[in-house]
Amino acid sequence: MTKVFRRYLFLILLLTGGSVLAQPLAEARQLAADRKYGNAIELYKTLYSQSPDTVYVEYYDVLMADKKYRDAEKLVEKQMTMRDEPVLLVDLGRVYFFDGRYTKATETFNKLLTRVNGDLIFTEKIVKAFVAAGLEDYAIAAYERTGMMIGASYYFNGPLARLYANCDNLDKAIDQLLITMPGLQVNEENVKSGWMELLCDEPEKVRKAQKAVLVKVNQQPKNIH
Repeated sequence: MTKVFRRYLFLILLLTGGSVLAQPLAEARQLAADRKYGNAIELYKTLYSQSPDTVYVEYYDVLMADKKYRDAEKLVEKQMTMRDEPVLLVDLGRVYFFDGRYTKATETFNKLLTRVNGDLIFTEKIVKAFVAAGLEDYAIAAYERTGMMIGASYYFNGPLARLYANCDNLDKAIDQLLITMPGLQVNEENVKSGWMELLCDEPEKVRKAQKAVLVKVNQQPKNIH
């Protein structure tokens, strides 16, 4: 039986709920939920050997929860040998960070940023991984790098503005929302609407943003027909 076939069979059996392997997975999840990490890890280790891609995330999470950082590091490195998946660097960087190896963590996160190549779909994938890990500064850097590469950051105005706002960089958030496609003017109502969505619970910031929008609109050349 080939490795690919074993993984496929394992996944099918889990989804159908008719496999003896489904029960250990349910038990592992319950043990993890009950914080009985040692027992959960043993079960996940067995399941991972049978279907790595299916249980990798859960196995990684329980190792991190139990502060088994060296084991988590080995797991990520093993997963990297099986999958050419750049966002696994986020998992590896988190291991280094929580293990107190801050320099290596920074180097690893920056290594992922160097993989940004201007592809919008790939950028979104990296941003999603950084945001899920609570690394919004790196998510911003990914967007900014892509924007510089393609010379157009308006493709992700809303998401990038939201990240700036979340990081309390209101000025940059305002500037980002005011960026338009070449030849187009700022639509005051659209930008206001965007700010109400982002900052509806922060009226002072909304007022500041709306004032900045008005200034920007007034600076635009008038259309001559």
